[in-house]
Amino acid sequence: MMPLQCCAIDSGGRRHRSLGFSLLELVVVLALVGMLAGVVGVAAARSTPAVRERDSLRAMAAVLAQARVEAMRRGVPVCASIEVDERDLGIMGPGTLRRVSRHGLIAIDEAANHLERLDACFDASGRTDQRVWRFISAAVNRTELLNAGVLGAPWEEAGRKGEVRGRVWRIVFDPISGAPRVGRADRQEGDTS
Repeated sequence: MMPLQCCAIDSGGRRHRSLGFSLLELVVVLALVGMLAGVVGVAAARSTPAVRERDSLRAMAAVLAQARVEAMRRGVPVCASIEVDERDLGIMGPGTLRRVSRHGLIAIDEAANHLERLDACFDASGRTDQRVWRFISAAVNRTELLNAGVLGAPWEEAGRKGEVRGRVWRIVFDPISGAPRVGRADRQEGDTS
């Protein structure tokens, strides 16, 4: 049996070790680096304030949807509540109590007054008299509230003219079915990022 050669032999009969990488090794390393970059990119995208706020609101909407379904299943009215405190949101529905981080969200009414509790009761057909619940991030300014249809907001932070940092969110209850849906109120209709 012939021993495997580990070195290249040049025209003068001398052996040389090959230094460097083969094309296959280079492709494998680049693929691994690409996969790691993808994982880090996804994790970074999920950590933005807007994504965290939206996820908190979606948790609220999930409990509201559960209360709606439960009302239709039982054939009797069922209520769900959101309580806003210093750090988190307490979401109470039929057989459900969840605590979700506020991530700076503030519940407001049409005049931009802060609310500490929101209630929605669904009838046996899944409908509610609620239409829109609005939430703002702490950095929102009066112009953004006016653009989002929250009129008469009595406050504006100084030195922030034209600067958009805050977000205005809403949970909209479908007028026909009563189903809750989360969306941004400070963007054009149909944009639910």
